[in-house]
Amino acid sequence: MPTEIKAAPFDREERYIVLKLKRLPKDEVEYLRDCHPKAMVECVVVENDWPEYHLVWAMLEHRMAGKPVPNFNDWRRADELQQRLTAADERIDELTAPAGYCLMPTSLTAENGAKALLMGEFSVSQQHVCPECATTGEAPDDDCDICEGLGSYTQHTPISWDTMKEIYSKVVGSLAKTPNTPQ
Repeated sequence: MPTEIKAAPFDREERYIVLKLKRLPKDEVEYLRDCHPKAMVECVVVENDWPEYHLVWAMLEHRMAGKPVPNFNDWRRADELQQRLTAADERIDELTAPAGYCLMPTSLTAENGAKALLMGEFSVSQQHVCPECATTGEAPDDDCDICEGLGSYTQHTPISWDTMKEIYSKVVGSLAKTPNTPQ
């Protein structure tokens, strides 16, 4: 009875260093060729951003495992279908919201993360005359704890959470579009 030879699992190894010639100065290319002529190997290189990259790896893995090489037309078709699915996924927002719009919640809540995102982010700034320095009738005091000698100070008042929700609700009510409605 014949014995079946099982191939060892295919492991990708780092066996080569590949330099793209057009990315090197011409004198460096000549230098490398002159210094290491025995290391030069004629080969085919498939870069990892080429569509055939994964197919070539699969072909080599099958070859090393003693399996028949896969039908690349089937693989190419599968790859093409995957690219079309990826493109459709990337366009999903375009298909559900008019151009220039995005999908947003209809209200701001703690549950959808808006409260944590927005609390303390917005404030109203008001300029005030320093009450300490204005009453003296003299030039502002450089040691003043309120205005630091400027004669006025800016007060930043945070916008309340309820006010932010009211503003957002007004914006959504006025600008929201449903899919495929004219702009």
